[in-house]
Amino acid sequence: MFKSYRPKHNGWITKGIRILCQRKRDLYSIYRHSNSPKVKEYYKKYSVILKKVIIDAKKGYYDKQRELSSNDVRTTWNIIKNITGRTRPTVAKMEINSDAGMLTNINDISKAFNIYFANIDEDLNSNFSDVSKALQSLKKSYPESTSKIKLIPITEIEVIEIITSLKNKNSSGYDGIPNNILKHCANEISKPLTSTFNLSLATKVFPDRFKYAIIRPIYKKGDKSIMTNYRPISLLISCSKILETIMLNRLYQYLQTSEILAL
Repeated sequence: MFKSYRPKHNGWITKGIRILCQRKRDLYSIYRHSNSPKVKEYYKKYSVILKKVIIDAKKGYYDKQRELSSNDVRTTWNIIKNITGRTRPTVAKMEINSDAGMLTNINDISKAFNIYFANIDEDLNSNFSDVSKALQSLKKSYPESTSKIKLIPITEIEVIEIITSLKNKNSSGYDGIPNNILKHCANEISKPLTSTFNLSLATKVFPDRFKYAIIRPIYKKGDKSIMTNYRPISLLISCSKILETIMLNRLYQYLQTSEILAL
């Protein structure tokens, strides 16, 4: 069962705030055993002032974090998770056995996984290297020529419908924008996205930034220190998934109306 995790130290707690909080605790002890209206009024005013000081201290601390961050959206989400206590517990120390020996440094492990995952496709391609036979078989199956696909321009309504159909996920690509956020602002961002997607169709170019992904190794089974027991998953940005869905819809429509299905 998931347990909330709250950090033991908060960066916004300064020495002065600690002194003020201790002073409040002392006043509270007096407040409980006193019947004087002045003491109670003083304690309540002190509590209000201390609360405002703490709020200002938190705001200043978190604003400073966002200013120093290169990814404002991700930092904001990290702050929210930290405040609500939904941050994940510290991960246990990881060890990976590689050609260079047993690795324990996270940077060395990341580099080793990058090399390993980058070479996986070469190993797979070597098992299916005879592409010419596959093409010949395809031509024999469909000897007749087919019409070219006509790309229908994208509309804002279509973009909004695809965004709303995305799965409710908090995970995101390198841009730090999950599907849940896109759904909340679908109407506001549909116009620039539609323009970008139509330009992509017109130029027949898939944006390079849409190809970037965060690669994460996911443990499958067996010894956790063996690199082959992990598989890579790619966290793409949501915009690339929207464009892929648009192209899938057009390809499906083309196949339905063309002579390919009748062959």
